[in-house]
Amino acid sequence: MSRNFRRDSFFIASMIATLFVSATFTGCAKDGFEDPFGSQLDSPSIAAARQEILQQSPRPTIQQTSFEAQIPDPKWHDSLNSAIAEAKMTNKLILADFTGSDWCHFCVKLDDEIFSKPEFKAWANDNVVLLKIDFPKRTQLPPQIRKQNEMLKSRYQISAYPTVLLMDVEGNVRAKMAYERGKSASQWVQIAEARLQHNASRTQSIATRPNVPNLR
Repeated sequence: MSRNFRRDSFFIASMIATLFVSATFTGCAKDGFEDPFGSQLDSPSIAAARQEILQQSPRPTIQQTSFEAQIPDPKWHDSLNSAIAEAKMTNKLILADFTGSDWCHFCVKLDDEIFSKPEFKAWANDNVVLLKIDFPKRTQLPPQIRKQNEMLKSRYQISAYPTVLLMDVEGNVRAKMAYERGKSASQWVQIAEARLQHNASRTQSIATRPNVPNLR
């Protein structure tokens, strides 16, 4: 009689445990439990979270990448004569960058943060002819270019690097720029455009200074 009682008690306890476990997992499923290592990785809630992360990521889209890849690198002249010739043919201003390419910290930052960006490249291709007036310390320039650069440095009284001059084919300075701390390429371009407009009626003429070769 006692053996039958113990057997029945064990059977009842097993049934209660089975029902409890079943109810526990059923409740978890109803509460929205999702096993991150299981087959529910693409459930609506996880998919929505993943989509939100992707939307917040600053990665370029395929269209943006394609657009940037289509922007050709503008040509940088090192000869003033060739820059003037192109500016006359295209009716553009000359952007002259007075730089120390292999030693000047802010010159390098201007190249990396502004001149290499697609926003600047697109603007430059449409609006200016680029001229690099370089004063390197470790790179040897051709004697003619070195002499030209020293002449331009003296002519425009350049005392700091980088200095960027926007000028016409007559040698008139229309705007002056430099490295603008914290500005993006598009903001740098906007500042340049604003200064060009502001100085439109205040052109600085240097073509008649004595003992200075004419740019024409």
